[in-house]
Formats: sequence, C-alpha cells, structure tokens
Amino acid sequence: MPEKKVYIPTKPKQKAPPAPKPYFRWDKVPVLITLAELATLFDGDQETLRKLCKSGEIPGAKKIGARWIVERDTLRRYFEGDYSPPRISLADADAIAAMVVEKIMRTRGGFA
Repeated sequence: MPEKKVYIPTKPKQKAPPAPKPYFRWDKVPVLITLAELATLFDGDQETLRKLCKSGEIPGAKKIGARWIVERDTLRRYFEGDYSPPRISLADADAIAAMVVEKIMRTRGGFA
C-alpha cells in the first residue's frame, strides 16, 4: 500500500519591502513623487509608506507641510545600489538653515 503524503504547513514568509514594478521606466516617473504616486508604483499602502518616510527608511523623502515628497533620482539610486546618505551633521544643517532664513529675512523682508 503506498504511503500517504502529509502536508505540513510552514510559517508564512516575511513580506519583502516593496520593489519597483519591473515594467515602469524611471524617466516616466515625476521628479517629485507624492505618497499616492509612490503607493501606485510599489503596490503599497499609503499609511505604511508614510510611516516608512517618517522613520527615514525611504531615502530622499521630505515632509513639506502636511505632505511627504520623495525625490525620484534619490529613490532610483537607492534601488540601483548607488545611494549613500548625505554626510552632514545636525549642527551643520541647523547652521545652514539659520543662514538661509537670515538671508531671506534680509532680502525679502520676511516670508510672504
């Protein structure tokens, strides 16, 4: 009598991070990508992508007002393995921001 094969379920594999769809071209992607566009490109959930942006796991993501914007070229370099994060200290970034604000205040009389 032949042996019965027993199916043993295995643990589900961990979900891999979203990867670009294989059929899209980077030159067709907008230079600045919104979360909605990013979700469409990577078949992801906007809320998950928002959390990844906030935690710094998506390179090139910047919060402008209430919106997250991702730079296409930074994202492309990241997926091609050619990305290195900018090397600037927090103190230097603060000093640069203060200089920019001061220059705007002097030349334009403030933010309009």
